[in-house]
Amino acid sequence: MSPTKPSLVNDDFIRTWTVSSASLDPQGSRKFSLTMREKPGGTVTGALFSMARKLVEVRPKALEDSRDLDLHVNLVGISGEFVLPERMTATRHLLWIAGGIGITPFLSMLSALAESQADDRTSFAITLLLSTREPEVMLSLIRQSLRGSKLPATLSIHLFTKVAETVKSDLEFTAHTERIDAFLLGETKSSFLEGDPEIYLCGPDSFEKAVRGLLTKAGVDIQRVHQEGFAY
Repeated sequence: MSPTKPSLVNDDFIRTWTVSSASLDPQGSRKFSLTMREKPGGTVTGALFSMARKLVEVRPKALEDSRDLDLHVNLVGISGEFVLPERMTATRHLLWIAGGIGITPFLSMLSALAESQADDRTSFAITLLLSTREPEVMLSLIRQSLRGSKLPATLSIHLFTKVAETVKSDLEFTAHTERIDAFLLGETKSSFLEGDPEIYLCGPDSFEKAVRGLLTKAGVDIQRVHQEGFAY
């Protein structure tokens, strides 16, 4: 990031993309996908999205495989520890907390579990707390990530949204109209903190800051929280 001119490498000081999937194919090649949000007027995302819209008009198939266009994007580097833990012999409890677009890395994890062996899927008991203004969109993305498989019995979804009563989905979930802080600090806190869960937190900076404060009030050692941030 250039402190004086962030557009040299990014539209602003907020990262608008995240790694949304990663895999290792039988030939040993590592592949990964990025999910990007367009920033209106942005130098970088503006150019990329303009190119994508043009391809929709003239070469829509190139959106699925653009290698013939010989496009190259240089990556400075990717780092972090926001990944699924190694599989254990005993079931490990994971607590995922997502705010809006912060669902993205969890979608990647769900895809990986959907494609893994049965013993890998059952080695994790996952509680997902999702706060969103677009609940049906988010549930649809979760459904896609499951790749046709059923919602695992070891995955429990809690949806926090103002329009909880009108949400429709074939996925099983518990809807909450109250804010996520009431849930985290209420009587239910003992249930999601059972078994010393490994906690993952992802969302806008203000959301992450608020949740970290709530977890501290709930008696959680904040050092146990894996956090995915979008600010450089």
